[in-house]
Amino acid sequence: MSLRQCRAVLLILSGVGLLLVCSQLPATPMPLGKSRAKVVEPDWKQLLAVLLAEGPDLAFRRDGVDGDVAVRGGWPLVVDYELEKPGFLFLTIAVEKGEARSYRIPPDGTTPAGSRRQEVIHLSNDLGDAVQAGNLSLRAYEGTGGNQPVPFQLYGLGAGNRAVGSMTVVDVVFSPAEIAVKQDQKAEYGFKVLRSFSQVRVQISRLTETGGMPQKIWEKRVKPTPNQDVKVHDSWDGRDLKGKISKGLHTFQVTAWFGPFEGDWNAAASGTLVSVHP
Repeated sequence: MSLRQCRAVLLILSGVGLLLVCSQLPATPMPLGKSRAKVVEPDWKQLLAVLLAEGPDLAFRRDGVDGDVAVRGGWPLVVDYELEKPGFLFLTIAVEKGEARSYRIPPDGTTPAGSRRQEVIHLSNDLGDAVQAGNLSLRAYEGTGGNQPVPFQLYGLGAGNRAVGSMTVVDVVFSPAEIAVKQDQKAEYGFKVLRSFSQVRVQISRLTETGGMPQKIWEKRVKPTPNQDVKVHDSWDGRDLKGKISKGLHTFQVTAWFGPFEGDWNAAASGTLVSVHP
C-alpha cells in the first residue's frame, strides 16, 4: 500500500472514529484538561511514516485547526494567532500511548483581542525522546473559563528544534480578493522560509458554506526546495487538480518539514481569501 493510500485509509478510519465519539458527547463543553478517548485508533507507526515522507496534514479553519503532525517530548511549539475576543487557546495532542496532552496558551490569564502574537510553549517531556505521530486539535475560548468557543485567525504553527524559534514560514500572501478564470485572471501567492527545509508543499483549499472542514482542491511540492531566506512567488489559475473551475472562497497554506527522520515542521496560512468566479 502506498503512503497516499495509507493516508486515505487513516483519514477514513479517523472520520469513523470521530462520528462514533460525537454521538456520545455531552451537550455541554468538556471541562478543560479532559480528553475524549478515540473509538478507532490509527496505525500510529504507519501514520508516522506518512508524516515524515509527506509532511503534516493540517486543516486551518476559522474555529480552529485539526490534523496529524510529528511530535517529540520537549519540542518547542509556536502558534501565530489573533483572537476576535479576549481569551485563550486550548491545544490537545493525542498520541499512541497514554492520555491526550493538553496545553493552555497563554498558561495564565487571557490574550487581548485584535493583537496578533506568537506564543512558544514546550511539549511535555513525557512524550519521550523519539519522534512519534500525534493528532493535534487547537481551539480558542472566550474569557478565562473555557466554556464559550470563539472564532480566531490562525496564521501558523510549528514544532521542533530545527523548525521553531518563532515562525519559520513567513510573509505568506494570497491575492487579489477575486479572480475570473475565463478572463485568464490568476491568483498570486508567495512566502518566505527562514530554514532550509527538506520539503515544502503549497496547497489551496475551498471553504464550505457551512463553515466546516475546508476542501483541499489543489497542491504541489515546491521544486527546487527553497533554501533559507528565499522568497517564493507563483500563481494559481483558479482550477482544481482535475482542471475544473473551483468556484467560491479559497485559502492558501504552506507546509514545510525536515525528513525523512527528524520530523520538525512549520505550517502557515494566508490571512486573506481569494474568491474564484467562472
